[in-house]
Amino acid sequence: DREDVCEELGGREFVGVQFEFEGALAGETVLVFDRESTDEIVDALVPGSSESEEMARSSVEEIGNIMMSGFIDGWADYLETTIEHTPPEYIERSGANVLPDAPEASEHDQIFVFRSKITWLDEEVSFYIYMLPAYDPLAKLMADHAGGSGDAIPIEKLEVFNQMTRKGTRKAAENVEMMAGIETEAEVTQISFCPIEDVPKQIG
Repeated sequence: DREDVCEELGGREFVGVQFEFEGALAGETVLVFDRESTDEIVDALVPGSSESEEMARSSVEEIGNIMMSGFIDGWADYLETTIEHTPPEYIERSGANVLPDAPEASEHDQIFVFRSKITWLDEEVSFYIYMLPAYDPLAKLMADHAGGSGDAIPIEKLEVFNQMTRKGTRKAAENVEMMAGIETEAEVTQISFCPIEDVPKQIG
């Protein structure tokens, strides 16, 4: 649910760039970092650029353009297709307003969000990339890319996994409350799918 994605953004202030993309995939994406990191990141990549607001803004657009072009091109290369994107639009936004409108939001209870975190400068600065593709083109690409291997999760089942996990979590909380007499709340913030060999990395 969009609300779940927005919740983790809280009331933080962000600076970054926004793009529209089209082709085999269509939708919108943003690359942002915390406002207080602006001077540090632009000076690290473009020394002296934080000295004026105009230079800092231009540097953010350039950094975002370089990174997002590579990110989207990587998707296109992997899918062996073409994805074009618009020039970067500079943005300054708070919390949930960072996310662009999800394509076809009125037609689906769930939205696809690809979130990436890139750490820079010894973990002092982090970029966040939120990519919101339109539902139908993504569903078609995923089905085509599965190639009939039988290992792919049908696209319509992803929403079922989400709903099923939420219901199970609520029921578990009710059982704990009934057994212990302690008011209990639980929530599912995200569901992740990963190859079995990556499970140890997830657990740590």
